[in-house]
Amino acid sequence: MNFNILTINPGSTSTKLAIFKNELEVSNFEVSYEKKLLVQFKSIFEQLPLRKETILSCLKEKNISLEDIDCFVGRGGVLPPLPGGVYEISQDMLKDTEEARFGEHACNLGAHLAHEFASKYSKPCFVVDPPSTDEVIPIARVTGLPEVNRRFLTHALSQKGIGRIAAKELGLEYESCRFIVAHLGGGISMGAHNFGIIQDAISAYDGEGPFSPERSGAIPALAILDLIESGRNSSELRKILTSASGLWAHLGTSDLREVGKKAATDLKSKLLLDAMAYNIAKGIAQMAPLLYDSTISSPIDGIVLTGGMVRSEYLMNKIKHHVSWIAPLLLYPETCEMKALGAGGLRALEKKEIAKTYASHDG
Repeated sequence: MNFNILTINPGSTSTKLAIFKNELEVSNFEVSYEKKLLVQFKSIFEQLPLRKETILSCLKEKNISLEDIDCFVGRGGVLPPLPGGVYEISQDMLKDTEEARFGEHACNLGAHLAHEFASKYSKPCFVVDPPSTDEVIPIARVTGLPEVNRRFLTHALSQKGIGRIAAKELGLEYESCRFIVAHLGGGISMGAHNFGIIQDAISAYDGEGPFSPERSGAIPALAILDLIESGRNSSELRKILTSASGLWAHLGTSDLREVGKKAATDLKSKLLLDAMAYNIAKGIAQMAPLLYDSTISSPIDGIVLTGGMVRSEYLMNKIKHHVSWIAPLLLYPETCEMKALGAGGLRALEKKEIAKTYASHDG
């Protein structure tokens, strides 16, 4: 049976949409918004009517009727820690994302847009592998401060989606593989995928792991205290660490292509690129102990890298030099969020995966 699935991925200044017929993407498009328009809204949820109206206008221009859609899948919002998988969009989920109980982000609108369209035509609607997907084992949560446990906000949709694609290309099932998966974009997250479960991770949102084009990555804790004592306030530092660090802070650009060109003649650019590759390699190696099994000749099936940074041949060669002893590299420059959303909806429709029920709790 053929299913038509509409996937909806709200970003900070755009909403990406794609239509799938089963696994085949038949169309994709993007609705963009000027930042000066969006800043007029007091909260992200207040953008919902605007986003809905512009999406409907775009669909009308392209002669796409929502009546022909069998299932609507939205990008999962910021929710409490949850196991990965497909979730039915419930009233509890809508309430929690409307109130931004667990965090404010444009992806909170994904569930609302999918639900608004689905409810009009009495069709099912889901979210898939939300950013708060948390399947991490207890020993990976502990830190040296009793008051601080590690939390996990990662590119779970991208990681699990590309893990499934890599497994299929190897002739395997994702749930039978051991992968180290890294999403390498403006932010970086990594996961140790053990038989389909992310049992440890480097979070993209908490300042862990390698620095990226825009983010600081891990910084010595006492050095941060020194900055605060010197007069930097926490709000200012938070903004810098999450969006104005990394390559941007060092070189005045976050464009990896530009840095790559400069690296041929500029020693500072080359040093930064080499340091980024080395730090990414250290993050990959950090995921390896959980997956290693001395009783298996090849305990790790692959190191799967996805995201825009994978387009840098120089960076990939450097990373390969550092980590090829762990497992072979599998490179996917294009991210697969839309495909992962569609595939999750299809698994639920075909009953290959039972959609979970989301119920509100304190997280």
